[in-house]
Amino acid sequence: MQKSFFAAWLTLNRACNLRCKWCYARETGFEKKDEMPLPLAKGIIDLCAQGGIPSIILIGGEPTVYPHVLDVIRYATERGIRTTLVTNGLLLADKERLKSYIEAGLSKVSLSLKAHSAEAYRALTEVDAFDTALQAIALLAEMGVKFSVSTVLTGENIPEFIEGLKKAKEKGASSFGLSFCYNVCMGEGANEHLEKNNPYRLAEAFEACYPTLKAALGNAHFSLEQGLPQCVWREGFIEELQRDRHVHSICQLMSGTGLLFDTEGYLIPCNALYTMRYGKFGEDFSDFEGLLAHRQTPDVTNLFRLLQGVPDEACLSCAKAATCGGGRVTNWTNYSFEELQKMNPRKERIPHA
Repeated sequence: MQKSFFAAWLTLNRACNLRCKWCYARETGFEKKDEMPLPLAKGIIDLCAQGGIPSIILIGGEPTVYPHVLDVIRYATERGIRTTLVTNGLLLADKERLKSYIEAGLSKVSLSLKAHSAEAYRALTEVDAFDTALQAIALLAEMGVKFSVSTVLTGENIPEFIEGLKKAKEKGASSFGLSFCYNVCMGEGANEHLEKNNPYRLAEAFEACYPTLKAALGNAHFSLEQGLPQCVWREGFIEELQRDRHVHSICQLMSGTGLLFDTEGYLIPCNALYTMRYGKFGEDFSDFEGLLAHRQTPDVTNLFRLLQGVPDEACLSCAKAATCGGGRVTNWTNYSFEELQKMNPRKERIPHA
């Protein structure tokens, strides 16, 4: 039986006012014409209302440059659905503009702070807008909007990212989300992403700076979206994070509790796997009952069985499998289980118990 869906993601557009080097959607070309028609967005919202889905997450591209974003928020609010805006926040640094989002019924903002300094922000995004992002954070706090600040961790910004979070906290942020940079590599040849983002090195670096992170954020809430295979961490560290309530794992793809729509109304399993379409609203289904039936067709069932499977038979006997699942599915487009072990600087084989 299909589990209930806790949220639906609507990819409103592919246009963006930044050019982040690690963006999973760079290959879309940030095409301005690639955006969800408003009638399609409303149709999907109606479907979510039929299914009792309580929350819609608006993503891009950069959804604040989507011309109908306020109409979408307003319509979802009228249908009794909460909306979260995932944004770089640059256009929310304007008080009147932010006020229009509040009046439309926006429930929450997840603001992605791209870097820890003006220089680093410009190098990553090709735009000089670090101060603008901090201004948006201050304005969100001032106007009482529920929001969190998210930061992507890479081999290049650990532990400097903490300085960015401290500045966000000074501006009024009290909730933070952390995640590791991920990369989908379907081609052949050397993967430059892994040269700078060896998962063992990432885990090691985060472990080293964790005490500093806790001290810097104090009583603010923060959580790491743990997308790495748990076997890359030193024994006991994930349990420490769990005790501190600073970690969560098993994404919506692995749990099967989310729905993601691209700009054309196609279902996709993951934001990063946006080329992997498995059904279209208005063609393969037009209401929630039809969507559930489509999700149970053999082709779709087999797709999710493959994506939700563990990467290696050894994982089946691992005591951590239930809270790991092998980490992000996208990891395994970069390396196999055996190749992962070769990246281990400690050189011992990954234990499975």
